[in-house]
Amino acid sequence: MAKVTKSNGKRRLPKSDTDGFDRAALSYRGTIAEKSSFVVGIDQADIASPPALRIGTKMLGKSPTFWGRFFKGPGNTSPIQYQPTVENTFFSQRGIRVLPIARQTNNVGRSERLGYVDGQRNGAAVLAAFGANHLARMADGIRVFLDVERYGPMSPSYYEGWSKGLIDAGRQTMIDFSDEIDMGVFPRDISVTFRPCVYGHHSADRTWQSLGTAISGGAVCDGAWIVFMNSPARFPIWPWRSSFTSRHMPSSVPVLACQRILDYSQDGVNLDYNLANPAHEADFLNTLVLPA
Repeated sequence: MAKVTKSNGKRRLPKSDTDGFDRAALSYRGTIAEKSSFVVGIDQADIASPPALRIGTKMLGKSPTFWGRFFKGPGNTSPIQYQPTVENTFFSQRGIRVLPIARQTNNVGRSERLGYVDGQRNGAAVLAAFGANHLARMADGIRVFLDVERYGPMSPSYYEGWSKGLIDAGRQTMIDFSDEIDMGVFPRDISVTFRPCVYGHHSADRTWQSLGTAISGGAVCDGAWIVFMNSPARFPIWPWRSSFTSRHMPSSVPVLACQRILDYSQDGVNLDYNLANPAHEADFLNTLVLPA
C-alpha cells in the first residue's frame, strides 16, 4: 500500500507513488454516482479465488460483474485454463459471469484447417465446463473471444476456420478429442449457439484488417474486446470513450468491452481490469456464462 503523507492538514499522495492503490481509493470518493453506472470486470490467467476477488473489488471500487478465463481444450488441468470443479461454484455463488477466452495464441496466424480444429476444441472446452443443457438455455448464445496478442497478428484464413469450428461445436452430435478427454455423445436434441468474437490491441492493425477480410468472405464476428490501456495504470478505469476502438475495426463489429489496465499486480495477485461499453452492456452480459 502506498504511503500517505500530509500537507496543511490535507491527505495527499507522494508524486512518486505508482501503485495506484490509495490514489484509486481517493478518486472513488468523488465518483460514487458515476461508479454505480459502469459495468466492470477482471480477467486473469489463474484459478479464481476470494483473495483475487477482494483485490479486484477494492481496486475497481465495486464488485466485478464479469471475469475472463481461458478455455483451450476439455480436460486441460493447467490453472491457466478454467477449472470447472472449482470455479463453477465460485462464480455461481457470487453471481459473476464468466467471459470465455479461446487461447492458442501461437496458432492465430496459421491455416483455416488449424483454425477449425482449434475452434472445435475451444467450444468443447466450454461445453465440458458448463454443460450443454445449461448453455442451450442461453437464448442469446455464448460469446467466445479469440485471444490475439499484439505481436502475433491473426490471419483471415485462421479466423474463418476458427469461427466456423466454434459455431459447429455447438451443433455436433459428437465431439471427441481423445487426446484430452472423451466428450461422449452430444445430445441430439440440444443446440448451443456459440458467437465468435475477437480480443486484440487497438493498434494491432493487421489483426483488425484480417478480421475485415474474413467477414467479407462470410465469417461471423459478433463483437470485439479491445485493449486500450491507461498508461501508467490509473484507477478508476471509467468513463467509456468513443476512442476505445481501432481505426481498422470492421463497421459491423461492435466494441463490447475495453481492457483498461493490464497485468496489474497487488499482493501477489495479477489481474487485468476491464470496462464494458455502456451502449452494449445488456447484450454483452446476456451472452456471458453464469454457471449453474
